[in-house]
Amino acid sequence: MNHIETNAGEARRLLSAALDTILIVEDARANIDLLLGTFGDQYTVSVALDGQSALKIVETVNPDLILLDVMMPGMDGFEVCAKLKDNPATRDIPVIFLTGLNEDVDEEKGLRLGAADYITKPFHPGVVKARVRNHLALRHARLEAVAQRDEAAAACQKLRELEKLRDDLVHMVVHDMRSPLTGLSMSLDLLSPEDGGSPASREILGMARENCRALADMVNSLLDVSRLEAGQMPFHCEASDLGPLACAAVRRLSGLVQGRQVSVQTAVAPVVAHCDPVVTERIFENLVGNALKFTPEAGSIRIELRLEALFYHRFRSRHPGGIS
Repeated sequence: MNHIETNAGEARRLLSAALDTILIVEDARANIDLLLGTFGDQYTVSVALDGQSALKIVETVNPDLILLDVMMPGMDGFEVCAKLKDNPATRDIPVIFLTGLNEDVDEEKGLRLGAADYITKPFHPGVVKARVRNHLALRHARLEAVAQRDEAAAACQKLRELEKLRDDLVHMVVHDMRSPLTGLSMSLDLLSPEDGGSPASREILGMARENCRALADMVNSLLDVSRLEAGQMPFHCEASDLGPLACAAVRRLSGLVQGRQVSVQTAVAPVVAHCDPVVTERIFENLVGNALKFTPEAGSIRIELRLEALFYHRFRSRHPGGIS
């Protein structure tokens, strides 16, 4: 990003150091001499005696501003202005009409064609000089705004690329953590508190199981967030009985029960929902896991599943810490 800013800043410094280029399109020699004397050596000045020559010069010179007469042999100034504004490469060049046509309808036509200003002859050199200076300042301000916008766009693109690299790295690391965590969890489940050991060792084993489970939940959550952001979260919805899913979640958390009573109560008829059974089971795990955190040992947790209205299922987990 610093490299981008340096190049853009250097380009602006070079542009500001160079003289602005003005194209005078005028067929009267006296007016040309007066304008050349007015601008002196403040600008680089090119001259075209007719409209067709002016369009050819613009293709090579690319002036910063054009002073354009209207009444000229061949193509008049209005047509020249229209062609300039129709061309994407030249439409942003400010055009100031400098003409003997002093009717309001003529001025309206020139401004409607896209001219930045309209000065009538005979003109005062100081006024022309001031208006040229002002419109060049406006042009530089617009170019500066465009340069800043391009810098911001380039910086945003670079940031998006870095964010993608970060997300890819996080996803890779988190994904690789699942296998050792699964192995660790299975090993801890094989160590039963009833196999002996001191109360302290049993407590440490319980804490290890709980922490391993918390890490596994975090890994799964991070992977889910990554898939959701990428629009790749797989959902396979089907008619699922919520009772067996809740019971499966309780069994998976059996290592964290530690003397608590956890029961699942359902209605006589199956409580069926159209859902993704894998995701729904994980939801049950999170809810039961939260209940276990706030239930003291020897406490009880009761999970109720029942159909209360058409297409509406209610899940209630009663425990000393509250109802979820």
